[in-house]
Amino acid sequence: MFFVYIIGVLILGMFVLEKFLSNSKPKSMSLIPLLFLASFIVSTLLSSHLYTSVWGYYTRFNDGLLSVLICAAMYLIAKDTLSTDQLDKIFKISIVSLIPIGLLGVSQHFGLRFLWGGPAVDRVFSTFGQPNWMAQYIVLLLPLCVYYFVTSSTSWNRTVLWFFSAVFGFAGLWFSYSVSGVLSFIICLPVFSLLFMRGLIQEKKSFIKFLLLSFIFACTAIFNPGIFKDKVMDLQRDVQRFISQNITVYAQDTPDTNVYKVSDPGFIRYGLWKGTLELITSSPKVFLIGKGPETFPYEFQQYRSLDINYSSEWNFVMNKPHNYYLEIWAETGIVGLAIYLIWCIYLLLKLPPKYRPGLIGFLVTNIFGWPTVAVNLLFWLMLARAETKI
Repeated sequence: MFFVYIIGVLILGMFVLEKFLSNSKPKSMSLIPLLFLASFIVSTLLSSHLYTSVWGYYTRFNDGLLSVLICAAMYLIAKDTLSTDQLDKIFKISIVSLIPIGLLGVSQHFGLRFLWGGPAVDRVFSTFGQPNWMAQYIVLLLPLCVYYFVTSSTSWNRTVLWFFSAVFGFAGLWFSYSVSGVLSFIICLPVFSLLFMRGLIQEKKSFIKFLLLSFIFACTAIFNPGIFKDKVMDLQRDVQRFISQNITVYAQDTPDTNVYKVSDPGFIRYGLWKGTLELITSSPKVFLIGKGPETFPYEFQQYRSLDINYSSEWNFVMNKPHNYYLEIWAETGIVGLAIYLIWCIYLLLKLPPKYRPGLIGFLVTNIFGWPTVAVNLLFWLMLARAETKI
């Protein structure tokens, strides 16, 4: 995030200087980001912890007022200075990044020391620090990558580049074993088919390339089930414990080696969402404008559901509700949430069809997680792409 602060301020400074020297005015910001910024500023000024709302929660420093202002500035500069082709190239460069990201993920999965340098891991995280963050980034870009591969009629080198980006991107997504990521990608598939399948069937080469990728994706999943088996077992055990009311804190060491000790993420999220809704409805002020950006870790504790005590994360400090829509509601109120949802609908209507499956996948991942720095930047650039006509 600090890298984005530094580079963003430099770009903004050059942009302002260029406008000053040329005596020209920048394009105006559209109504939706203006309203979102206004709601964010109001929630920050009335925050229960002003310093955190300005800078963001420590160790991340993302989603505070400063990070939103920097992203908004990047959106405005991109809208003012870049063409649609140039904005498309930014997303194409991001797609190519799936190759090194996926390569490192594959190396982590198989314990290949020449890249990873360590033992195999159960869930890969590549350069993102957390499997779900990696999965969300890939879900946003992978459908766009598949589109470019199956519709590519340019040079052979470009087609090969999209092919390896798609293959390594999906490998990274699958080996992250992110339930939210995989589920979101599965939801992307019918959307992709609805938008493009008729054209693919009419173009024999495109349809063959689509079938080839589908076969590779399916083989990767079938022959590498990984921890998804354990997740199913875990869900069954959590439900049985919850229903029977004979609940014990099974995160502790136990002589019974047959007990699987990692709680199902869905069980934990249930407790998080339940407590977050209690926080949201705790007062009219919180309901309308929230407690302030990034203040959730401070405010949630008194509404923390007792259900969490019977999970493997019974002793964790919960600093996110693991649902970005509930997070926005708790921190910037129903006003901020309504503007954000209008923004998402606006993008779905205005963006070219090739961007829509990935965007829908990203919006689904937000039900179970939250956007990180790289994804936030791309989301704001999507707004610039939607509003750029040339």
